[in-house]
Amino acid sequence: MRLPRLVDFDWTQPPVNVEGAWGLVARRLGRAVAVGLRRDGERDAAFLERTLAEASGHAMVDILRETWCVPSQPSTARLTIAICTRERATLLDRVLDSLDGFSRHCEILVVDNAPLTSATYDVVARHPACVYLREPAAGLDIARNAAWRKATGDWIAYLDDDVVVDPDWYDSFMRTVALFPSAGAITGLILPLSLETDAQVLFEKRGGFRRGLVPRVWRGGEHVSAEGYMHESDPIFPLGSGQFGTGCNMAFRRSLLAEIGGFDEALDTGAPLPGGGDLDMFFRVLDRGESLIYEPAMSVRHEHRTDIEGLRRQYHSWGLGFFAYLGAVRVRYPGRSQQIRAMIRWWTMDWLRSLVLSWLGRGTTPPGLLLAEGRGAIEGYLGEYQRSRTRMREQREGR
Repeated sequence: MRLPRLVDFDWTQPPVNVEGAWGLVARRLGRAVAVGLRRDGERDAAFLERTLAEASGHAMVDILRETWCVPSQPSTARLTIAICTRERATLLDRVLDSLDGFSRHCEILVVDNAPLTSATYDVVARHPACVYLREPAAGLDIARNAAWRKATGDWIAYLDDDVVVDPDWYDSFMRTVALFPSAGAITGLILPLSLETDAQVLFEKRGGFRRGLVPRVWRGGEHVSAEGYMHESDPIFPLGSGQFGTGCNMAFRRSLLAEIGGFDEALDTGAPLPGGGDLDMFFRVLDRGESLIYEPAMSVRHEHRTDIEGLRRQYHSWGLGFFAYLGAVRVRYPGRSQQIRAMIRWWTMDWLRSLVLSWLGRGTTPPGLLLAEGRGAIEGYLGEYQRSRTRMREQREGR
């Protein structure tokens, strides 16, 4: 029998077979406390031992948090979970199945973005607790804006259609809101759903969508560590907003989205600019002085690209989306030009360092994928945001 390449197990239970596994997710009572990727030539026993050693530290933090970080009273906030999707019925059905247990606690809203068929509607019809909303104009940020305007919750969480939600997600979200009732945004952990192909493993080796297993708090210009100590502000904070989370697992106070005008519809438009909307929103939340919380217990599992060509397109979109987002900041905040230049210098040096290490055979990402990211960055730097604004204005006028 062929064993899975990603083994997801509870470390308090009997031992598991890790033979041939590329990745391990160790959990305690359902919460991820360690994520391990096999090193080249590493034997099974050493791989498992290393992952369990990491798990023991994070599990102790988890136990202490359960003991000491207890909300004074439970939150009464109402939540809407939104899935913005387009013609991906099989994936949508899977994520809605994983949300079935939450439907009695919160509103689940599916935004059918510029549908070509009735496939999305048919899936939602099989999940009667879900609310269906058709948004005729194409664009992820357009669909996200339609979602928060339709939602009835005090908070709105955005989940991508290619994730599977962990059972503890809702309780972890409500606990975080109770601990931080005035927060503006909350993001969560994204784990791989599977590691069956070289492309999926390469993506995880570079970090994937993971932002660590330690909770973090950013408070409008300052980073507060899990231990509560204040750190000096980074000179480019909060422009490096990729560190705060990812768009496939994020939540916002709905009144805040209304105050700041929602998502920028010239970002995350789909082709030719499939990115930047989540980064832009994280930046705007923190720029207003609001708090952004990263809570790893609020976890989902994401289905990564399975082929190298798909991964190449993803890296291209990352470079393109990030520099288009910087273009949006430049338009809205002309006083931040110096900070934007510093961000571009940092990004370029980090990218060059990764490329050199890759050429020397010491990196985790093949040069071709990094070059695709660099090409996207150049396109984004050379006015992609302005071109996208023009395209979206013409689309609205045509509509």
